[in-house]
Amino acid sequence: MTDEHYHRCNFPERDHSDVDDSSNDFRDQYPLSPLTGAGYKITPIGTPQAGHAHDKHSVTKRRMYGRIAGYVVEFNPPACIVGHNRLLVNGVPYAVRTGLRLLAYWVLSNSGAAAAYDAIENAEIVISSVTPTFLFKHATEMEARLTLAALRSRSEALLNNRREETVKKPAYSYPPKPDQRVTVPYTYTSYIRQREYLIDAYVKTPNSIGSFCTPIEESDIEFLVQREASRTLRVGTKLHGKWLSERDLDNVENWIAEPHNPTWSDPYEEAFGLVRKILKLDQNFRKTQLRSTSYKNLNLSKLDADMLAWHVKGNDTVLDHQHFSSMNQPRRSKAYSACRLRVLDRVGIDFNIAYETQKSLLNPLLDQLLLYPGEYKPDSRAEPYIYSRRSAPAKLDELNGLIAALLER
Repeated sequence: MTDEHYHRCNFPERDHSDVDDSSNDFRDQYPLSPLTGAGYKITPIGTPQAGHAHDKHSVTKRRMYGRIAGYVVEFNPPACIVGHNRLLVNGVPYAVRTGLRLLAYWVLSNSGAAAAYDAIENAEIVISSVTPTFLFKHATEMEARLTLAALRSRSEALLNNRREETVKKPAYSYPPKPDQRVTVPYTYTSYIRQREYLIDAYVKTPNSIGSFCTPIEESDIEFLVQREASRTLRVGTKLHGKWLSERDLDNVENWIAEPHNPTWSDPYEEAFGLVRKILKLDQNFRKTQLRSTSYKNLNLSKLDADMLAWHVKGNDTVLDHQHFSSMNQPRRSKAYSACRLRVLDRVGIDFNIAYETQKSLLNPLLDQLLLYPGEYKPDSRAEPYIYSRRSAPAKLDELNGLIAALLER
């Protein structure tokens, strides 16, 4: 932008309600959605600092003062659009469009410059994080919680099996244990933390801490939505900027289905694929206990059979067996890996997981319970009241009307 154009836009650095002048640095702003009253977050960002490569996903490499070059908008689309996210249909394109309109509404409310709206309409949009959420409806709340418990057990068995102690385990839950002072059922979220994504799984309870949930005025619809939500396991995949950028999914256009393009792949299915991959749900783990009489029918070499017997007896450090310990490090690792993979392929037992853990915690039904569910199909009565293909366009029109009123003023 030219200086003249930039000054004409009068981009705001903060909300009118933010009267703290103690610093000239840009600060996070926390406006409320004009549709629902749910809070969201806006952060002004400046131009990249000298000497740093431009990273479109990184705010830390931007100047936090001076001329505004853009805004980071962080929000929960269902909460900001319909008032709750108990049930939802994944819809990244409408979420992005709504985020852009929420930014436009805030900018106009705090600057009064119509030129700013035109600049926002023509801005480059980059998705730096997004969380597709997949819903698995069960017959009862208890069944949903049992699937959650199986997911938690499996993730911790598979990912927290390293012998060295680490402060941050890849699989964990919060809160990690039930509060003995509280009599209500133990409610927790199970997490899987990876470098490029974060998986969370939980059964949503009413009045959860930090959740925004406006009751639906029609009591019969409120009952319908709450009943279904309480027996639904939610699995979310929070995708970070690097993962999105490598797949060109930081561009909203690539989230839109192309039915006539045979090379187009469903990004939601790819996101859910991370869940199945990290939990090894497509791995052919053994589902029955291995009996001593079964060894002769496994068609294993003597080495592989000996290592399997060693492992099954409770010696969970096969790598430290004298057969491998006498080798140098590169040869040791290679030989152990080859032996492990042969046994895993033939028998379905992984030397990297304690045998008792694999036998008792790897739910044999989880691989069928957590199949990609496709697009959630809500009850037609509830569809106008949850984030869906029906409600999102109507709410976007409503928000556009509020913006038009500001522009007219």
